[in-house]
Amino acid sequence: MDDFISKPFRRIDLVEMFGRRYGPVEAVVVPNVQPGGNTPANDPEESGGATIDTSALQQIADLDPDQNGELLNGIIDTYVDNAKSLMHELKEALAEDDVKTATRAAHSLKSSSANVGAMKLSSQCAEMERYGRSQDLVSIRGLIDSAAKEFETATKELVKHKMEIAA
Repeated sequence: MDDFISKPFRRIDLVEMFGRRYGPVEAVVVPNVQPGGNTPANDPEESGGATIDTSALQQIADLDPDQNGELLNGIIDTYVDNAKSLMHELKEALAEDDVKTATRAAHSLKSSSANVGAMKLSSQCAEMERYGRSQDLVSIRGLIDSAAKEFETATKELVKHKMEIAA
């Protein structure tokens, strides 16, 4: 299992893994990331308090072969739609005392939020997921309002970023 990379992963993580597995990789450009760095690119501590870690968005934008913003805009649209559904599902599950569904929704929202750089929301969802795995609905309920506010802020920031790309 030496080739395991946990989510969310960075390109440098892939480069290092391939290097360990297949030898040095040539002609790879990974902007703003130092090999062997211990701090994840999407760490909430590194975002300086920002709602969205734009380095995560830049990593997505860098994957766009046409470099026209369509890939990133499509991912933002998909995230916003799916995240709204997940937040609704999480709230409904709490109203129905359904810890299994609440935990699953928190897990999914955690992962997808991290992928688009909504690291504060991802962190809150991770905490709710941990509580859910302990069958602690009371603690999840204590976090849901804060997570819902962070969700609203994150989606507004992502839509704003999307409009900046279109401009």
